[in-house]
Amino acid sequence: MSANARWRLTLRVCGVQMAFAVVVALIWGLFGGSALAVLIGGGAATFLTLWFGIRVFSVDAAADPEGFLRRFYGAELFKLVMAVLFFIVAARMGGDQMGEIISGFIAALVGFWFGLWPAMKLMSPPGDRNA
Repeated sequence: MSANARWRLTLRVCGVQMAFAVVVALIWGLFGGSALAVLIGGGAATFLTLWFGIRVFSVDAAADPEGFLRRFYGAELFKLVMAVLFFIVAARMGGDQMGEIISGFIAALVGFWFGLWPAMKLMSPPGDRNA
C-alpha cells in the first residue's frame, strides 16, 4: 500500500468515525441528551485512531517490518492507555453524562470498522476480491 493510500485510509476511517458520532449525537440531542458529550466521546476515539495512523503509517511495513511492528504495538498500547485515562477523566468531570460519552465512543468504534470496509477488498486474497 502506497503512502498516499495509507493516509487516505486513515483520514477516511476518521471521517466515518466522526460521521457515526454525529448521527448518534443528533439522536441523543433529539431525546434531550447532551449531543456535546457524544461528540466528545466520539472525538476521543477518532483522535486516538488518527494518532495511531500517523504513528504507524509513518513507517513502510515492507521496507522496515521490525520498525513497523514496534510502532504498531507501541501505538496500540498508547491508544489503550489514553482511552482508559480519557474515561477516568470523563467520569470525574462529566459523570452524569457518561451514557452519552460512552455511546459516542462506541459509535466511533463502529465507524472504525465501516471505514476500513473498502480496504478489506484490497487485503483479501486475489480470488476473493469479487465476493
